[in-house]
Amino acid sequence: MRRSMRMVLAGVLALCLPLAGVCETATTATLPPITFDAENHRLVFDRAALNLALGGEGSAPLTAAISPTLPEEAHIVFHWSTADPEIAMVSDTGATATVTALRGGETLLIAEASIPAWDVEWRAECVVRVHEPVRSINLSTGLLALRAKDAERSTGRLAYAILPTTYTDVITWYVEQEDGEEAVITFDADSGVVRALSEGTAYVVAEATSGVSARCKVVVEAAGDEVPKPRSAVAGVSDGDLLIDEDEDAYDVVDDQGVRFTGRDAAIGIRLGDHPVVLLESLAYGGAAPSQDQLAWHSSDKRVARVDEQGIVYPVKVGKAIVTVRTPEGHEASSLVTVYKRDASSIRLHTKSPAKLALGKTLRPAVTFVPTHSYAELRWSSSDSDVAAVDPGSGLITATGKGMARITAEALNGSLPNLSLTVTVSAPITSLRMDGAWQARPGETWVMTLATEPAWDVTSDTVTWTSSNPKIASVDRHTGEVTAHKIGAAVITAKAGSGAKAACHVRVNDMTGNDTEWMEWPSARNIY
Repeated sequence: MRRSMRMVLAGVLALCLPLAGVCETATTATLPPITFDAENHRLVFDRAALNLALGGEGSAPLTAAISPTLPEEAHIVFHWSTADPEIAMVSDTGATATVTALRGGETLLIAEASIPAWDVEWRAECVVRVHEPVRSINLSTGLLALRAKDAERSTGRLAYAILPTTYTDVITWYVEQEDGEEAVITFDADSGVVRALSEGTAYVVAEATSGVSARCKVVVEAAGDEVPKPRSAVAGVSDGDLLIDEDEDAYDVVDDQGVRFTGRDAAIGIRLGDHPVVLLESLAYGGAAPSQDQLAWHSSDKRVARVDEQGIVYPVKVGKAIVTVRTPEGHEASSLVTVYKRDASSIRLHTKSPAKLALGKTLRPAVTFVPTHSYAELRWSSSDSDVAAVDPGSGLITATGKGMARITAEALNGSLPNLSLTVTVSAPITSLRMDGAWQARPGETWVMTLATEPAWDVTSDTVTWTSSNPKIASVDRHTGEVTAHKIGAAVITAKAGSGAKAACHVRVNDMTGNDTEWMEWPSARNIY
């Protein structure tokens, strides 16, 4: 905020001599008079807004200046800050500062300029937008099997997690199927519900502006038909040699990398001395499948498990190894292979129960087998997939909705007791909004009004209040009650435990127009 004044300066040089305390005044130099009207000047930037990108243009300079230009005799002091230092940081170095992106989002860059000798100051704000692209879109499954006109099997739910959570890409969801066919399914991106309309095959596709995508294959059978079981297509190999659970559908989980192991083959166990396991037929592709001779297979530790060019894994000695397959396009998929001596006599779950997850987050339970070098194949299930979905093979849990669910691990040999884990899913605040500006007199108090999305639930998230200048306006960190103390400006910030933020600019004055000019503040904005 600037102070309106007009001043004329004439320079007179005072010279003090250190002899017997004598002080003489000598008119050795007279500065030319300077006429200055603070009200006709303002602080401006060299650009209207600053756009940065993580992984690209991650930093850029921003220059502030007083317009119209002041005489050289004016010594201007600049101070820079950001409303959200977690989104962008700024170097406080004179008229030109360097702004560096930290994570995706939008915040305000605040510049303050002052001339201490003349007791005037200005303030200006610049919007900083940081673009953070999507790195991965993870779907809860790669295949949904539905039945048309079946009350129990005509709908399914597709959960997803997009990383990083601070992405700024636009995600587009659409249904893909053969041209000219009758509509097979509908998909609601907000709820994740897939609804079968007619017999056929379609794909639910998610695509980010950065180019990352994921797709789920949806097969709709006619009412009464059986969902087809996976079959082996490798010559000389029967279904019994494949690690496929015949009691459930195969899940072709395909992510943005374009290829992934299906079902439980993302983590397998092989008893030392048993038959090798074929991994080739458990691959699912995001596009056209390459021929077998185009795939490159690799084992991270050939002393534990080796793999041949046909994707057959041979156990060598007790331990763990990662088997990786690479497509001609450079896409990769990996499977964790555990070679063990004997069946486990007991299983231990080390993940604390209840486990707390925020909506969209994932958790892989920590499990060990007793005795050492033993193993048991587990099937994971959830009591409520609308709250916490779990991959039946790997045990990866994805929080899909607010509430509580029980995750159970069952040993397929049937000789071990089940393990169970309670998962509590909270819905943290994703955005905050409040008044963008507030004007008050010294001594006044009020409580800030805050709107949250979703509605604030104290069991799911917390909100903490802070002031950039408590000497001007302080705020109770728990209740949001603000007290105005003296003339000046401060920024009141509300921050949720999830990291979402909103800010309100508070100006304390006597509202008479004598001490300061009230400026037009920006409208409320969300700066999380």
